[in-house]
Amino acid sequence: MNRLQIASLVAVAAAVPVTLVGCGSSSSADTAASTGAEKAAAAPCPEMAGAVTQVVTFRNTLDVPVTLGSPEGSACDNSAGQVFSGDKNPSQLDGLELKPGAEATAVTFAGKAGARGSFDLAVSVPGGLKAAAPWPIQVRFGGSDGTGSVLGWEEGYEKFMNGACLDTLVPNDGTWRGMAGVQGTSVTFAPEVASECE
Repeated sequence: MNRLQIASLVAVAAAVPVTLVGCGSSSSADTAASTGAEKAAAAPCPEMAGAVTQVVTFRNTLDVPVTLGSPEGSACDNSAGQVFSGDKNPSQLDGLELKPGAEATAVTFAGKAGARGSFDLAVSVPGGLKAAAPWPIQVRFGGSDGTGSVLGWEEGYEKFMNGACLDTLVPNDGTWRGMAGVQGTSVTFAPEVASECE
């Protein structure tokens, strides 16, 4: 576990309920158009000259709403210095609610070309999730040609990667299980299907 993760875990483990269980699948995902989701105003980072953008789609196919956040605030800086630019940073996810079903919303991040911006993604559902920690996400900014990507942390492999069920969401009441994964540039929350995690 790297220093960024350890610091984030200590700061928010008691407040943010997500259970992380990696299983490393890499099946493909469908795409969806942006639809209505509630967004909070983002706290601005310093504007960066020459910043490039990366669009990330957040999708919820569970039968309950999913609310997102970025516990450490705007996350303007990474260990190598400033990565995110202006108001297109992780703080724009604070309070973002993804409605149940196939609802999706596209979020645009802006940052330093060629840089990797890692942040913790808080996830909550009605009734809560069994406590653990937020899920580390990494936005990799490409050049001005939009060649960037997004990855999620896979606990079993101890690295950022793509996969349909990188993390398992376990609600407090145990009535259902969900999975979180990153496929291409989409972050998806879906009902867990055991075969997809094997």
